[in-house]
Amino acid sequence: MRDGRAGALMKGKLHTDELLSAVLRRDTGLRTERRLSHVFALDVPDVDRILFITDAAINIAPDLETMKDIVQNAIDLVMALGIECPRTALLSAVETVTGKIPSTLLAASICKMHDRGQIVGGLIDGPLAYDNAISMEAVKAKGIVSDVAGRADILVAPNLESGNMIAKQLIHLGGAEGCGSCARGEGADHADEPRRRSFRAPHLGGPCPAPCRGAANEAGGRMKPVWLVLNIGSSTVKFGLFDVADARPLVRGLIGGSAFSRG
Repeated sequence: MRDGRAGALMKGKLHTDELLSAVLRRDTGLRTERRLSHVFALDVPDVDRILFITDAAINIAPDLETMKDIVQNAIDLVMALGIECPRTALLSAVETVTGKIPSTLLAASICKMHDRGQIVGGLIDGPLAYDNAISMEAVKAKGIVSDVAGRADILVAPNLESGNMIAKQLIHLGGAEGCGSCARGEGADHADEPRRRSFRAPHLGGPCPAPCRGAANEAGGRMKPVWLVLNIGSSTVKFGLFDVADARPLVRGLIGGSAFSRG
């Protein structure tokens, strides 16, 4: 990674602390000026976009400077995946700023930092309650005027506990599927969710996460863009090739030990 010969790290049968201890080494690691943060990318049924939830795994109770890095990391990640203007919602229990709820003050400060160019990219609004961030019906009911409310791509939790609960409720009760990765910062791949698969991302042009070139098309053997998706488990490797144009699966397979299956 330091030599530029690899573009990403993928965690397989390895404890997270073993991976991150190497990533965060001061002499040979991948440290930058930013704080390392985690992003869940979830494909939620009946939601027409991928939801990115941060930080749900690394930073327990972020202060203003840490939250600034968390937000910037997530924006950079989502923009790198093809969303030119991601909408970022800073979550709290209410959509108004009040000194009685510290997370609303933190959200308001982050919004002002974005206004002043200390955070760049996309649109940011907050504080927003969870329903106001993802539901246009809730936005209309409360009369909220916002370019982010009801249409957020990135959900920024005020602390690790709330972010982790949001992500895992969507996975276990909402039927969401997806993956988790560390965003920019010191840059690594990390996942602690119970399920992972390739998932549709219609506004990204195909499933997440890795684009490649291959698969001769039917028109005359020319190469066309496809997405290669790998799911590395403890004993098997699942793979799939998907057409970038419409996310249509071209081939899927499973490699386990000496066995090989294709379907």
